[in-house]
Amino acid sequence: MAQDALHEQIKSLMPQAWEDLTRAVSFRSVADGSEPEECERMVEWTVDALSGVGVRDVRAYETADGSKTVTGQVTGPPGAPTVLLYFHHDVQPASDEGWESPPWKLTTRNDRWYGRGAAD
Repeated sequence: MAQDALHEQIKSLMPQAWEDLTRAVSFRSVADGSEPEECERMVEWTVDALSGVGVRDVRAYETADGSKTVTGQVTGPPGAPTVLLYFHHDVQPASDEGWESPPWKLTTRNDRWYGRGAAD
């Protein structure tokens, strides 16, 4: 794919990326267990979001510490290398202190996106 075409394709996907990240940041999925309902909603949303873009075999599994992990698979063309994408859907506790914008609302400043967990 030519560089210009790739750039245009990525540009066309940015509105959906913004929408998805806005939703992900809005979950108060704090890792300390203080918001178990929010963590569960984040897991459910992640399963639905991955399934909705064609990821196969998307499932949530309970881990030894009681949290959940989500897995799925996208098969590449024959001979393509295996790529592992990893992220966590829980965050550390946050207060509004030190934030220039609300931590649970995705915000743009200087062409960068900010929100709790947005850079993980």
